Amino acid sequence: MKTETRMTLLSYLAYCDFYQPNCDKLAKNLTKMLLSVKEELTFSGIAWGPVAYKGDEVFSESLMYVVKDIAAGGVPEYTLVIRGTNPVSLVSWIFQDLNVAGQTPWSRQSTHTVSSSSYISKATDTSLGIHKALTSGGKTVLDWLTLVIQENAGRTIKLNVCGHSLGGLMSTTFALWLHDELAYKKLLDRVDLRVYAFAGPTAGNGAYAAYLKESLGDRYTCYVNDYDIAPCVWSEAGMERLPGIYGDAITMNDFEEKLYALLCLQVQNLDYAAPGNASGIPSTPNGKLGDGYILQAIYQHVFPYLKAAKSDADKICSLVLFEVVKNLVVRIIGVNKRNGKASVLGAFTRNDFFKKSMALFNE
Repeated sequence: MKTETRMTLLSYLAYCDFYQPNCDKLAKNLTKMLLSVKEELTFSGIAWGPVAYKGDEVFSESLMYVVKDIAAGGVPEYTLVIRGTNPVSLVSWIFQDLNVAGQTPWSRQSTHTVSSSSYISKATDTSLGIHKALTSGGKTVLDWLTLVIQENAGRTIKLNVCGHSLGGLMSTTFALWLHDELAYKKLLDRVDLRVYAFAGPTAGNGAYAAYLKESLGDRYTCYVNDYDIAPCVWSEAGMERLPGIYGDAITMNDFEEKLYALLCLQVQNLDYAAPGNASGIPSTPNGKLGDGYILQAIYQHVFPYLKAAKSDADKICSLVLFEVVKNLVVRIIGVNKRNGKASVLGAFTRNDFFKKSMALFNE
């Protein structure tokens, strides 16, 4: 199985049971799901987590876990997985995704001396603060990694970091924070750090993107579907693409246009810049989903990345589709009824959307 396929599937599995309000039960159910596919995904067990955080929310806002991969050539290897936005957590949407009108200096997060011109959004700053503070067995990921390094004196540890959506954004950001902390601890040469970021929005300004590239070089890859709106935000060039991204047949309605205009104002003149190192994920707009802009956006953000992994791992992809993605779709897509008529999403029901998406997925 290709590394990119493994990272895709591990990223999607992080959404398992996302609608479970009890974090302990969520971790238990996710652990059970992960262990049921460990042979297929070639890892020997869970090394840290899963850990979910929900603060004062009803549902978890963030989640991470680490699996211990089956070592190749005796080199210890681990994969850190960061879940994307919980679609049913309003707090997560507001404070970890959309709070981009203000920025904070990267130096606020980093122990390492960095350029004072590197800025990240307040949303990214909040999300990173939550993730780096998560603990499993009383240890943060940095505590755990430091201990693993100490236990493997004389050997280099391989650490992959992956995630989808907000998890894609956090994959590069969290990996860069680890890079800075390990450099400060003089342990950077003990870790081979690799990042696989799927469908991630932009985290910070041009100076931050340059610092990311300078620090991680070619050790990170951002997997991007050109018809997914998430990687287009928040750079001005990306935002300009959004109204016509699906062509003339699939356009924004009045509400979506007003929301888009508001978001453009929020990021104007803030110099948000995409992280670079992009690798394309094939897809195309498809009118079989109807002319709803949001429906198309949801499909493009979820299905093509998994479809790219399908030929390499058809059995596991099917499991992820029906045990994880279907729940995502069912809970994201709602039908509001007024006077007996469906509104907002037209004639689509949740299952209709999933069935049509599956038909496109299998084409």
